[in-house]
Amino acid sequence: MTDPESNTQNVNSKTTLLNDKKKKVSDKKKNLKDPLLVQTVSLHEDIYALTWNALRNKSWEDVTVHDQPITLTTSDRAKLILHFLAFIIVVVATVGILMYESFITDAYNDASWPIVILRITLVAFAQKKLEPEVFQGLALFRYASKKPGEFFYPCFAKFVALCQLSMAILTFIAIFLFICMADAALQLIMNFAGLAVISELDDWIGEQIMSESIHKDFEEGGKYSKSSLNLENLNERMDLYTKICLIGEDMEIDDDQNTSSGILSWLATHLPWVLIPFLTIPCEWILLKIQAVSTIASGN
Repeated sequence: MTDPESNTQNVNSKTTLLNDKKKKVSDKKKNLKDPLLVQTVSLHEDIYALTWNALRNKSWEDVTVHDQPITLTTSDRAKLILHFLAFIIVVVATVGILMYESFITDAYNDASWPIVILRITLVAFAQKKLEPEVFQGLALFRYASKKPGEFFYPCFAKFVALCQLSMAILTFIAIFLFICMADAALQLIMNFAGLAVISELDDWIGEQIMSESIHKDFEEGGKYSKSSLNLENLNERMDLYTKICLIGEDMEIDDDQNTSSGILSWLATHLPWVLIPFLTIPCEWILLKIQAVSTIASGN
C-alpha cells in the first residue's frame, strides 16, 4: 500500500515546483521591456543639445580633419562651460526683467469672452511650441543619468539637460502670465510674440554654431592642394564652435524609458497637460484679487 504521507509530500513538492515555475515566468514577464518605450531621439541643433553632445567622450572618437585628430582641449572645455552659463544668465535675466516690469506697471481688468478664448488658444500654441524643448530636456537628463561614464563632466551634462527643461518651463510660465495680464487682442498677440522670440534664442545660437564649418574638400591638383596646408597644432588652433560643428550633425540618442521612475518622467506622462490652457480663467481672477489687495495696501 502507498503511504499517505508520501503521497502528500509528493503533491506538496509538485505544487511548490509549479509555483516556482509560475513565479519565474511572472518575473521574466516583469523584466521584459516595452519596445514602445525605447525611442530614437533626434536632437535639435540648439545650444543645449550641441553643448550636451560636446560633453560626450564618444562624440570625439575618430573625429579628424585632414587626418589630424580633433578633440576638446582643457581651455575648450572651460569655454564650453562659461559660454553656456553666460547664455543661461542672459535668458533668465531677460525673462525676469520683463515679468517684473509687467507686474509693476500693468493693470488687470475683467476680460470679455472673446479675449478669454484667445487667451486659451495662445496658451495652447505656446504649450505645443515648447513641448519639444521639455521632452528633449527629459531625454537628455535620462541618458546622462543612466550613462554617466560616457561624459567627461557627467554632472554638468545633467545640468545642461535640466537647464533646457527649466528654461522651457520658465518661458511657458512667463508667456502664460503675460497672456493673462493682457485684456486686448493686440496686446495679447504682442505679449505672446515677444516671449516666443526669446524661446527661439537657443535655436538661433545653434544655427550660428552650425554655420561655422570649415572647408575640407582639398585635392591634389585642384583649386586647393593638401600640400599647401599648415596642419601644425591644428587641434589647438581650431575654434571651439568649429569643433562642435564637426560633431553636431545627425545627433541621435536611444532613450530607454522602461526604467524611468523619477518624478520628472512621471509628471511628463501622467499630468493632464491638455487642461493647462484653461487655467487662464482662474489665473485672471487670482491676478485681479492680488491687484485689489495691493491697491488697498498702497492706499493705506
